[in-house]
Amino acid sequence: MGTGSMGGAILAGLRAGAPDVRVRVTTRSEASAAALRADGVEARAVEHDSDANAWAVSGAGVVVLGVKPAQIVAVLGELAPTLDPA
Repeated sequence: MGTGSMGGAILAGLRAGAPDVRVRVTTRSEASAAALRADGVEARAVEHDSDANAWAVSGAGVVVLGVKPAQIVAVLGELAPTLDPA
């Protein structure tokens, strides 16, 4: 979640090291999501899809948050109902 500078670098590393792993990402803007989709990444923008973050973590084995520290509590609060505690 979050594909700014840090999240984008993590995404690039994941894709290079494990190209067959399914990765879903969210961005703030549709323009960023469209650019990622053009590169073969499953991406949705929260500015146009209020359920984008829930979609991204649904069924995930691992969740990586690439958001600013001030956003962590709000994002985790949003995601809590979607995450599987197992």
